Amino acid sequence: MSNKDNYRSDEDFEFEDELAKSISDIISEETAGAQAYVKSQGITPKSSKNAETSSSKKSKEATKESKGQLVVVIVIIVLAVVIIGLVAFFVINSVLQRSKESYANYNNLGYTAYESKNYEDAVKYFNKALTFDEGSEVSDININMMLHLYDCYKQLGQTANAIGVLKDILVLDSNNSDVIYTLVKEYEEAKNYEAIRTLYDKYGNSSDSKISGIFTRFIPDAPSASPEGAKYSFDQKVTLTAGDEDASIYYTTNGKDPVESGTLYDDVISVSSGTTIIKFYTVNEYGFISDIVTEEYTVSYEAPDEPVFSPKSGSYTGSKDSVKVTIAGYTGDCTVYYTTDGSTPTQDSEVYTDPIILEAGSTTIKAMAVNEKGLASNIATATYKVVIKAEYTSDKAVELIWQRLMTLNVCDTFHKTKDDELVELHYYSKKVIDDTTIYLFKVVIGGEEQEYYYGTNADNGTTYKITEDGGVYSVKTL
Repeated sequence: MSNKDNYRSDEDFEFEDELAKSISDIISEETAGAQAYVKSQGITPKSSKNAETSSSKKSKEATKESKGQLVVVIVIIVLAVVIIGLVAFFVINSVLQRSKESYANYNNLGYTAYESKNYEDAVKYFNKALTFDEGSEVSDININMMLHLYDCYKQLGQTANAIGVLKDILVLDSNNSDVIYTLVKEYEEAKNYEAIRTLYDKYGNSSDSKISGIFTRFIPDAPSASPEGAKYSFDQKVTLTAGDEDASIYYTTNGKDPVESGTLYDDVISVSSGTTIIKFYTVNEYGFISDIVTEEYTVSYEAPDEPVFSPKSGSYTGSKDSVKVTIAGYTGDCTVYYTTDGSTPTQDSEVYTDPIILEAGSTTIKAMAVNEKGLASNIATATYKVVIKAEYTSDKAVELIWQRLMTLNVCDTFHKTKDDELVELHYYSKKVIDDTTIYLFKVVIGGEEQEYYYGTNADNGTTYKITEDGGVYSVKTL
């Protein structure tokens, strides 16, 4: 049935039957009355010519009287017809009036006005239809009409009335998911989050996922804690983080329900000796709360773990300041004390802050960690043998050669010989000769390139005079 289909109830058919029966009864009653009257007056029709002849004399005598009686009969019949007409008129009018004052009539009038976009009249007719018994019935026809009434109010800008209609529909059909969704949207546009929460309290745990899913987007994600609950040997600083931006966190540290007695979270939570149960949740701008999260912390003070050295004990070779030892491995907020002479560290010893640079030779490091409760770890020990391997650049190498040549009076500070010839050194290459890395420089004196090289040990800075014969180098210290 479409919106415009006429709605005819059983009452409409009863009205029509009643009308037909009433008119039939009136006609029968009045006709019978007229016939009875004629019979009572002795007026009978003449059936044959013979009868008329035999009684002609009597007829003539009674003519005047008979005519008067006939007039009376005609008048009675006319009156009966008039009465029948009047009665029929009033009966029909009564039935028609009763038909107009019906759920079906106002329902149809409402749809006609709605389709003509005459929303004010549609509201009037739909609301009138709802005053009848059918208006309180749970039926597709009734629900559909109420949805059109809702739309009329929306078209007229009467949001409050529109919301009222949706609520009335839910009275009839409490699990109508489409109506619940529309009602939530109306409340959301009006920022009436309290009303949305009221609907959530009623429908949020519905077994119908289509209904419960309407509220999913309003529920904030659960918050988290860092570090998570566990057993610790030192105090903890617990940070709570909301799952949704701009959401607030409420918590308790005594295991009680944070919804009932929670404190607004605004800084880290200190957890010390014993067992602490933190319960917390978030609440968003809609006033909806997340699941409650529980974290349990047990702090039992213990001495920190023994420090660990990196690298481990052993022999190492490197350039100056390149061999460094770091101390780690301990847990918690500890202070590390150490010595480098093999003595036992105390809380008066050097405090470890940066990696320890080892000098050439043998070094024994001892260290201990002390936590904030004054409990000290076992003492860790490591011994290192370090060889410092110098690393010279080519610039430094040529500088060392000039210094050696001036010491040997090969040239002066102006790089000239006793014969006033200019000595020049030109970088040639970096080669490994007899397992020694050497910077090689070509030698030019007085403009002539010499058949030998000067060189510098890249590791220790020793200078050499180097000759070559068939690709074989001979090295002699300057």
